[in-house]
Amino acid sequence: MNHRPMYFGAQARVIERFEGGTDVDFRDDYEFFYGLAKRLGQEDKWWGPTTEGMLDFQLAPMGMTHEKFYNDVKYMAGQKKFEKYKEPGFKFLTPSGKVELKSSVVEKLAEETGIPFDPLPHFEYPGLSVEKHPEWEGEYPLIMITGARFMPFYHSEHRQPGPYRDLHPDPIFDIHPSTAVDLDIRDGDWCWIETHLGRIKQRARKTSIVDPRVISVQHDWWFPEKDEALPSLMGAFESNVNMILDDDPDTLDQLIGAWQQTGVAVKVYKCEEQDA
Repeated sequence: MNHRPMYFGAQARVIERFEGGTDVDFRDDYEFFYGLAKRLGQEDKWWGPTTEGMLDFQLAPMGMTHEKFYNDVKYMAGQKKFEKYKEPGFKFLTPSGKVELKSSVVEKLAEETGIPFDPLPHFEYPGLSVEKHPEWEGEYPLIMITGARFMPFYHSEHRQPGPYRDLHPDPIFDIHPSTAVDLDIRDGDWCWIETHLGRIKQRARKTSIVDPRVISVQHDWWFPEKDEALPSLMGAFESNVNMILDDDPDTLDQLIGAWQQTGVAVKVYKCEEQDA
């Protein structure tokens, strides 16, 4: 392989693994996906059943285990090397070994599937945009983007009541001040954010960092303090932007199967007092 890691390091467990009881099972990410692979009959393609085994396998060429690396090394930076493409025999990580302005992978996929995928970069309006759905014109006048990272959370983690949640107690979406004025929305107002699929609610935050045509909506919100049984499911349906994003196969990216998380046509309006 012609690519090298720039750095890698080892971290200790924050807490030791423990069994939670008959109704709780704690697993790390690797164990979860290994278990899934095992059920699918693919365990031979993995490094064994434990995270430690996987890390030991990766460190074996260095003659050490993960435990030894953590105790004796902890951190190692790879040597940066520039203009590697000038070296004799160098190949880029593409089927041709060259810089591919036209993707040979996509070209081959088009041939094999009979689907006319374009191997050249091109522009296309998002599937959930007004340009693709002219019948939405006027009904959903704003463009929603999602996925912007925000502290102190990491995706859906750390929403439990406590010091992290105290720093950021409520879900927030960003809206341009001029747009907020037009919609009679003030800082901190609970608002409905609605697409053709439904609506969620978050608090407004006025900022000029977004375009007047755009709102930026926080993702992965849930409320562990709420009832865990349906229909609440810990508030998973109240403010989670995934509830108003479409995963219908006709709306997915036809090449890679991803659903649209940004560039979505929406409307925003204040919640009634009883809904806030």
